[in-house]
Amino acid sequence: MTISSESNTAGPFAGNGSTKAFPFAFKVFSTSELSLEKTSAAGVVTPLVFASDFGVLLNADQDAAPGGTITYPLTGAALAVGETLIVSTDLPYTQLTDITNAGGFLPQIVEDALDRNVRLMQQQNERTARSVRAPLGESMANLPPAAERANKLLTFDDDGDPVAV
Repeated sequence: MTISSESNTAGPFAGNGSTKAFPFAFKVFSTSELSLEKTSAAGVVTPLVFASDFGVLLNADQDAAPGGTITYPLTGAALAVGETLIVSTDLPYTQLTDITNAGGFLPQIVEDALDRNVRLMQQQNERTARSVRAPLGESMANLPPAAERANKLLTFDDDGDPVAV
C-alpha cells in the first residue's frame, strides 16, 4: 500500500459525557504502536496506558482500510465535557525486517518495511513540528547548562541567543 496521508494523529476528540469510541484512520502494525493522551478541562495532560486505560480494535486490513477504533475508558464514566483525547503513534525507532539471502522475495515484506519507515518519519515530523525551531538559515546557539537554567526563564539576548534569566 502507499501511505497517502501525512497524518499520524487523530483528534483532539472533545468529551461529551457519553462517547467512548474514537476512530483513527492511519496505518499501524500493532496496537502497541499507539499513544493516547487525555487533557483535562484545566489543561493537565495525562498519558494513558494501553490495556488498562484504553483498548484498541484495529481494522482487519490495514492496507485497504487503515486505522481502527480506540475505546476509552475501558471502565467507568465517558470522557467529560471539557476534556479531550488525542491519538498518535509511538513507534519504536527500530528496524524489524530481516530479508535473508536464501529466502523467497516477498514484495509485501518490503512494502511493509517501507510503510513503517514512512510512519516513523511522519511520527518524527509531527514531534519536530511541536518544538521550538529557528528560521531556515539560522541555528539556535547552545542553551546555557542545566544548572544555569534551573528555576529561570528562557529569553533571548540582543543577538537573539538564548539566555536564562
